[in-house]
Amino acid sequence: MLAPLLGLAMAGCQVNALPDDCPRCGVVQQIQSKTVEGPSNPAAAVAGAVLGGVLGHQIGGGRGKDVATAAGAVGGAVVGDRIARQRGARSYYEVTVELESGQQEQVAMQSLEGLRPGDAVRIADGTLVRL
Repeated sequence: MLAPLLGLAMAGCQVNALPDDCPRCGVVQQIQSKTVEGPSNPAAAVAGAVLGGVLGHQIGGGRGKDVATAAGAVGGAVVGDRIARQRGARSYYEVTVELESGQQEQVAMQSLEGLRPGDAVRIADGTLVRL
């Protein structure tokens, strides 16, 4: 008596079945957005140091002016490099897939194309193909 009712209740549920004999198939467990900084840029650091030194030189007088100039140059170099790294940053998604074997594997993707946790996928050539 419960079997027909259970069948009706489950009729609206989507079950992502994995194909038989597919060792690179699994289910998406988690999706995380990641950002990687760009490379260091020596030219940006030098430009920042020059600008910081010029600005620091505007402060104080005597030995204080020398200290402010040096501090401005160092601070400018750090800021210039930081800005260059942020401008060269790239974002991607790290998708965790649990394979049929129970092992988990992470796949980096530039675009999700509607992929969500619970989707059945196959890992092919470093990317995910929805099943």
